[in-house]
Amino acid sequence: MRTFVILVTLLILSATAAAAEELATAAMDGPYAHPFKERCADLTKADPDAACKRVRAKGDVQVWSFGSDEYAAYYVAMKTKVGWYVSATPIQLALEDGHAGSFDMGKVDAIMIRKVGKTTAVELRVSYETWCDMCEPKPKQPSRRYQSAALLVCNGDACTAPITTTGDAIAPPRFVHHKLRLAGASDGQNDLEDGDYTIAW
Repeated sequence: MRTFVILVTLLILSATAAAAEELATAAMDGPYAHPFKERCADLTKADPDAACKRVRAKGDVQVWSFGSDEYAAYYVAMKTKVGWYVSATPIQLALEDGHAGSFDMGKVDAIMIRKVGKTTAVELRVSYETWCDMCEPKPKQPSRRYQSAALLVCNGDACTAPITTTGDAIAPPRFVHHKLRLAGASDGQNDLEDGDYTIAW
């Protein structure tokens, strides 16, 4: 009986350890006195044809996009006691993308800001339609529709890498009780195991 209890305890501890895997973070850029003006000036020097837009705000948090009809990069800015800090790595979306005789058209459906203490989670929901570019006559309906979601979590000093999921059957990333709950997710470099993650602030 004692051996059984020990085995069960070890299994529970092992599961807890796996669920507590940490996500790395990167420092935010700043401080800025006027983040939108200053950061956008830097971005437009590199790409004069793109434009900055404020798209959402909640308290001391702002979300703004930089891009064109074909792509968009979404930045998170947070106000602190010493000034504004901006996410160094944005959520990047391809809104028009051609491939193998077809092309995808994307549209941002929702931008949500959730604050938990000093931590802010910004989530984007995006819908895509795939159209046949080589078909004659031109189709009146897309050949495919699918969803994508992206999440960026910041605390004023640092942010996680943008976490993305794609596919109607995959749950979007969720920020629950200071943990990220992920399924079918990627951080842009690697596919992430399904489960709960803490953040290495």
